[in-house]
Amino acid sequence: MSRYLFAVACSALLLAGAPLRAEEPGEGLIDGLISEIRELQDSLKTLAAQVDKNAAVIDRTADERPQLKMMAELAERLQQLGARIDRNSAMIERVAESRPPKEALIGLMERLEKLEVQVDRNAASIDQADALKPQKKPKAEIAKQEEASLALNWKPAEPIDYSGVWLMTLPLGAEHEVMIKAAEKDQFKLIRPRLNMAGVYQADGGTLKIVRPDDKRLTGFVWTAVNRNTLVLTGEPPTARTGSSYLGATLTRQVEPTKTK
Repeated sequence: MSRYLFAVACSALLLAGAPLRAEEPGEGLIDGLISEIRELQDSLKTLAAQVDKNAAVIDRTADERPQLKMMAELAERLQQLGARIDRNSAMIERVAESRPPKEALIGLMERLEKLEVQVDRNAASIDQADALKPQKKPKAEIAKQEEASLALNWKPAEPIDYSGVWLMTLPLGAEHEVMIKAAEKDQFKLIRPRLNMAGVYQADGGTLKIVRPDDKRLTGFVWTAVNRNTLVLTGEPPTARTGSSYLGATLTRQVEPTKTK
């Protein structure tokens, strides 16, 4: 529509400026007008083509604006990346300068190898020393040996009457006067308050084996007769129950009975 109005305006201007060859219209005037109109149409076409070209250029420019913005952003990012690359390069150079020289690393490796060899030698020496040490015997084996060393082979020809007053001597030297009384058949009761070995014993030839201890936990006490007047403790419960070992304690018969303390 704008192009049409523009063409009409141009035609009006040309008509206004064109000289009239006669006061009244004639064939010559009409032909001239037709010729001028055709020229105007050609000019209009030329102008329209130019307008189209200009519009196309404007459209391309408008389309290129986002690309220009993107290119600007890319350029900024490239600049930032370049700055980061420069910083990283500087850091790499500093790290390279701070590294120890190759000769120092080789020296450290050699020292480490020597230390490893020395450690292996020391370990071998320790193993040899351990092998030369006398091996400790297990506690169970030691207890058996002690019991065997204390075992006595004396056997009385006749049953022993263990009743009476006895003096108990413990391994560390403490002494207690105790009373042994006959109980049921072949059984005797060792009487002494707060004494671990107190309780009822079963007589079996030359031995007394506890069967009913005053403290029910303390089973295992065994007295072996050396003769009719002397007994040796040859068996006991685990020391975890008694608190200490009493093996080797003795009971000696007292000739003159005294009151139990």
